Amino acid sequence: MTITDGAMMLFKRSKANGNGNGHHAAPSVISQDVVIDGSVVTAGELHIDGTVNGSVRAQACVVDINGVVEGDYFRERSFS
Repeated sequence: MTITDGAMMLFKRSKANGNGNGHHAAPSVISQDVVIDGSVVTAGELHIDGTVNGSVRAQACVVDINGVVEGDYFRERSFS
């Protein structure tokens, strides 16, 4: 699957990172100049500006206008 539509997330309630200190985890980012050949799995939020040649599994996922996913795409919430 290739996603080419632009994406912007305006409002999102963040969740605690689960370590008990009350801090919130920052999203994982795949930058525009990054190409990943293989699966990406995260229990948190993922922001894709680069290319993933493989499956993506995330709690929440933002695929930006430059982001490409070539493979299976599993997410609880998606913004694209």
